[in-house]
Amino acid sequence: MTMTQHTAASTLQVLACLTLLSACVDTPTELSPDQDAGAGASTPTPDGGDGEGSSGPSYADDIFPILNSHCIGCHGGASAMGRVDLSTHERALRQVSPGAPEASSLYTAIVEERMPPAGVQPVSEDSLEQIRLWILDGAAP
Repeated sequence: MTMTQHTAASTLQVLACLTLLSACVDTPTELSPDQDAGAGASTPTPDGGDGEGSSGPSYADDIFPILNSHCIGCHGGASAMGRVDLSTHERALRQVSPGAPEASSLYTAIVEERMPPAGVQPVSEDSLEQIRLWILDGAAP
């Protein structure tokens, strides 16, 4: 292969790569639990469902920020008070009955104003509704 042919081949490879990359610009690289993975595909849910039609809150995007602001200071990590650790989805699920907010200690503790304790900013009505919907929808990660 001559130097000119080699340069032309390299140029074509670069153009092919750029074309592929430009096609990916508007394509998400990671789907959230409430995004459809494409035609005929769906995101699994913790309860074994297919996630179709679910656009409710997720732990990572919606619930963790609420818990981090109001709860995880006392209920997170190895020194979690009352052995209630809400710092990860898996650990928070120990306080949740997916599909049943009223049977979930996480939800009822806030509704009954047992948590957060005095001196900690109360959970807003909007945040409480996000927690209720998250549990009702199956407590997605």
